[in-house]
Amino acid sequence: MYANPVAAPATGLMVYNTSSFALDGPGLYVNTGTNFAPQWERLAPSDPGEFIRNQLTVQARSNFNISGHGYIGGGLHVGSASGEPYPVDIRSNNSTETGLTLINQSSNSSWAIKTFGIQGDFPGAFSLMNTNENKNYLIANNGRVGINMSTAPTETLEVNGNIKASGNFLIGMTTISQEYSINGNSHAYCRVRCPAGYRLISGGGGHRDFNTALKDIELSYNGPDPEDPTTGWRILVENTGRSNRALIVYCICAKVQ
Repeated sequence: MYANPVAAPATGLMVYNTSSFALDGPGLYVNTGTNFAPQWERLAPSDPGEFIRNQLTVQARSNFNISGHGYIGGGLHVGSASGEPYPVDIRSNNSTETGLTLINQSSNSSWAIKTFGIQGDFPGAFSLMNTNENKNYLIANNGRVGINMSTAPTETLEVNGNIKASGNFLIGMTTISQEYSINGNSHAYCRVRCPAGYRLISGGGGHRDFNTALKDIELSYNGPDPEDPTTGWRILVENTGRSNRALIVYCICAKVQ
């Protein structure tokens, strides 16, 4: 084939071009136009090892099937504008489902990695799920991560089930203390509270100084504050001596619920 040797080629006519000067060089072409205005689209070059090759322009009709292995040396663009600088760019206009789904349909362990559209169950979320049980192993949504969840997570990390840690488990622990002075031959209660966002773990209190004056201090209660047992510690104390005595109350708090 050279230039246009076929007069009035029928739509769908397939020819092989042997010339390096005609069209895009040697290869297999099909007429996707009409017999009056033929439009030759290349299907395959002369080298069978380059059946799927670098294309400088987007092909109007490029359905194909790969039954074996393939290699992509550059970027892969699916549903995106040509030339965008992303190694892999897969997009979807589906507002319910996903821009990317990887599915293992094994009968023993079916799973999927997917993202949800703006009208999906978890808009904008990334999910690793079991498709047999329709259960989400992991959901990442709006800066929050949920594990073994059926709904979108409401905390930075939300786990539906037990947690086992082989290393350190950091819970933001802190100790708060407050000093008091009690008059001689009197009694009083002293208390201290955890900061906002913390819960009480433990606490204690008594005479502040380790000296002979400690014999004058008697504790009748040393435990969680009955008026605020989840965030406060209280002591009920009596000073049996004549002089004022210094007391200290402390509580251990952590970011737990």
